[in-house]
Amino acid sequence: MISQSRKASWHQYHTNRRKLLMGAGAGAGLAAIGASRLAPTMAQDTVEIEFWTPGGSAPFCEGFEEITVGYEELAGNVDVTEVTCGVGDQSFNEVLLARIAAGNPPDATVL
Repeated sequence: MISQSRKASWHQYHTNRRKLLMGAGAGAGLAAIGASRLAPTMAQDTVEIEFWTPGGSAPFCEGFEEITVGYEELAGNVDVTEVTCGVGDQSFNEVLLARIAAGNPPDATVL
C-alpha cells in the first residue's frame, strides 16, 4: 500500500493533459509578448535577401528580375541584393549544396 505522502509527491510531478496545455499556453503567450515588443524595431530595418534560381532562358531570368523589383516596392523594407539565375556550367544542386555545407547558403531558392 502506498503511503499518503508518497502518493501526493507522485501526483505533484505527474504531467497530465491539463498541465501540458497550461504550459503550452503560457509559452505561447510569452512568445507573443516577446514578438510584439520586437516587431516595431524589426519593421524599421531593411532585410537583405539573396535569391537563386537554377537558371533557364533569358526571358525566364528577366522575369525573376521584374518580380524582384515589384516585391521590393510592395514590401518596402526588403532589398533583394542578388538574383542568381543559373551557375554557369556547374550543376546548380552541387553549387547550392556546397554553399549550404560552407555555411553560406542563399536566403531563398527555387529547386
